Amino acid sequence: YLASGNFILGIGPVDGDAAEVLQQTQAGHMIDRENVQGIKDQITTCFLDWKEKRTRSTRDVGKYTRKYLTGLLEKLL
Repeated sequence: YLASGNFILGIGPVDGDAAEVLQQTQAGHMIDRENVQGIKDQITTCFLDWKEKRTRSTRDVGKYTRKYLTGLLEKLL
């Protein structure tokens, strides 16, 4: 999903691995599932960005591509 270019709204532990990946790649936000207002606010922000045709082009997903990860596996083997 990182490669799709779509904004990712993660709902779960804000200190978990998925949250770290979203932060590193700047591909989205992780919000705690108990934070209902935060989820609403983020959905509203995403909708307004879409409506105004604002994009979030800052992404660094290179280290999560199949090519890169296969290269790491090749080095291990």
